[in-house]
Amino acid sequence: LLKHYEGTHDFRAFAGAIEANQRREGVEHKNTIRTVYSVDLIDERGGNYKINILLQGALYKMVRNMVGTALDVCRGRMDEDYML
Repeated sequence: LLKHYEGTHDFRAFAGAIEANQRREGVEHKNTIRTVYSVDLIDERGGNYKINILLQGALYKMVRNMVGTALDVCRGRMDEDYML
């Protein structure tokens, strides 16, 4: 599931409030296209997991929003097609 994020994509949907406010105010918007080189889920045992994301130039709260969306899909709160 997390592998969907790998590659070069427009991550505007995962940007935080700073980018959204800039768009709303008509400020020259930031390029939201980013490249995610790898996403790895690591089992640290005992029900704990770590997610390693290698990327260049994350947007404000982008990684937090990506992980939250993936968790919502895993919990059945959101359809996987919504991520794509």
